[in-house]
Amino acid sequence: MFSFYEGEPEPKPEPKPEPTKLPPTKPTFSDEQQAYINHLLAEDKRKLQTTNQELIQRLEGIQKNHTLTEQQKAELEEQIQNLRNQNLTKEEQQRLATEKLINTHKTEKAAIEQERDLWKTRHDNNLLEIEIIRSAEKHEAFNSDQIKAILLPLTKPVEALGEDQKPTGKFAGRVKFPGLDKDKKPITLDLSVDEAVKMMKEMTELYGNLFKSTAVPGTGSNNNGSGNKGFGDMDDMSVEDYQKNRPQIMKDPKLQRSTSER
Repeated sequence: MFSFYEGEPEPKPEPKPEPTKLPPTKPTFSDEQQAYINHLLAEDKRKLQTTNQELIQRLEGIQKNHTLTEQQKAELEEQIQNLRNQNLTKEEQQRLATEKLINTHKTEKAAIEQERDLWKTRHDNNLLEIEIIRSAEKHEAFNSDQIKAILLPLTKPVEALGEDQKPTGKFAGRVKFPGLDKDKKPITLDLSVDEAVKMMKEMTELYGNLFKSTAVPGTGSNNNGSGNKGFGDMDDMSVEDYQKNRPQIMKDPKLQRSTSER
C-alpha cells in the first residue's frame, strides 16, 4: 500500500553527466598520402601565381592608358602590388611591409626637413637684406638695392661670439668679400657686412660710382644724360680736375667736343 500526500512535488531526476569531449586528434598520413597532399597544395599555389600574373599584366596594360587620372593609376598600382604580395611567403610579406614603413618615414622626414630649410633660408635672407640695406644707407649709397645685389650672394649668417668667445645666440652676416690687401692685390676677406660696404666705398675704381661721396662727377644720380652734367662749366675746370677726370671725359663724346672747343 502506498501513501501519497497531496501537494508534494514529484522528485526531479538527476541530470545525466555530459560526455567528456576529447580534443581533436591530428590526422596521420602515410608518406605517400602526405606527398600527394603536398603535390596538390603546390599545384594550387602555381595556379594562383599564374592567375595573379595574368591579372597583373592586364592591370599594367590598363595603367599605361594616358586617359587615366593620377588617382586611378594609383589605385591600379595598389591592386597590382596586392596581387604580387599574394605570391610571396609570409617572411617576404613582412619584409616588404617593414621596408614600406621605413620608406614612408624617410619621405615624411625629408618633406619636413625641406620645409624647415626653406623657411630658415627665407628668414636668414630677410635678416641679411635688412643688415646690408642699413649699412648701405650708413655709407651713403645711391641705391641700397645695388649694394644688396652684390653682397647678398656672398653673405652667410654666422652666430656671434661674446667676450668669453662663447656663442651668444645672435646671428650677423659675414661676407666672403673679394677685396684688396695692403698691396692692392686681390684677396678673399672674411668681413662683417658693414666692413664689406665700407671697403666697397674705398674701392673707388670698382664701386666708387655707387656711393655719393666717391662718385665720379657726371655719373651716378647726378647724371641726367647731358654729357658734361656734374663737371660744371668745362671752361672753369682746372688742369688738376681735368687730369683727375680725364678717363671719364674721354669716354663721353659730348665731353670730348666740349674740351676740343676750349
